[in-house]
Amino acid sequence: MSRQDQQQGIGIGATLKDARRRLGMDIKEAEDRTKIRTRYLRALEAEDWEVLPGPAYVRGFLRTYGQILGLDGGALADRYRREFEEPPAAAPLEPVISNRRPHGSRP
Repeated sequence: MSRQDQQQGIGIGATLKDARRRLGMDIKEAEDRTKIRTRYLRALEAEDWEVLPGPAYVRGFLRTYGQILGLDGGALADRYRREFEEPPAAAPLEPVISNRRPHGSRP
């Protein structure tokens, strides 16, 4: 993915689809070369993230698919992470010391 694609607002899916078409590659050939199911390749191109098994898989699929299309797969995965993954929820803080007695008091 080029910086120009990012700056022009071209989505990840459109970038993948355009690159595949420029190479004259059909989706079946992409499946054969990447070993990623056609269903998932189509979901990537449509940015239908809910169809895909999970964020770690999506990032891996983007790296692999991008690479066979002559794109920077790492940049695609990073962009997906920034734009679509939710930040991890912070765990609630628990007190380190509970039932603390005032200094000098005895039980």
